[in-house]
Amino acid sequence: MVSSDPRAGGIFAAFIAEQLSEERSRKSSLETRGLALITSTSTLVTLLLAVATLATKFGKSSLPIASTVLMIVGLATFVMAGVAGVYCNSPQRYSEADPDDLMALLRRDYWTSDTVEAEINVTAAQRQILADARKENARKALFLLFGFASEIISIVTLGVAVAIILAS
Repeated sequence: MVSSDPRAGGIFAAFIAEQLSEERSRKSSLETRGLALITSTSTLVTLLLAVATLATKFGKSSLPIASTVLMIVGLATFVMAGVAGVYCNSPQRYSEADPDDLMALLRRDYWTSDTVEAEINVTAAQRQILADARKENARKALFLLFGFASEIISIVTLGVAVAIILAS
């Protein structure tokens, strides 16, 4: 970020614009991981149901109570993981520049005004957009973390349930 302009404002503006770009990339990354969570959760729920079906087809008319409870817990936590993944991909209220405010910038007197004032106004707007995006992305990240933790719990409970079924 080397500039021939001796004023520092351009450096600050470029830094905030870069931070905003990185936060938008983070949003995209969180949404992609949310989709991966949904995909893996649905696959594992299918596996859970297959295990229950197979267990009953191999001569076990009823499953041990402990394995049944663990499978119910596993199913419930799979559902929570799926919901967390869906939340990560649901439309959220990310701030952006208001189109009406942008239309006002097309007035000739703005185009011929001082560039320092313009840099300050644009940078202030970008800073607000950045703050709102960080807040929403932090919320999505928490849901994603909760979703993956739920999926881990589900996998463990399903594994223990299968072990109990095989041991009985």
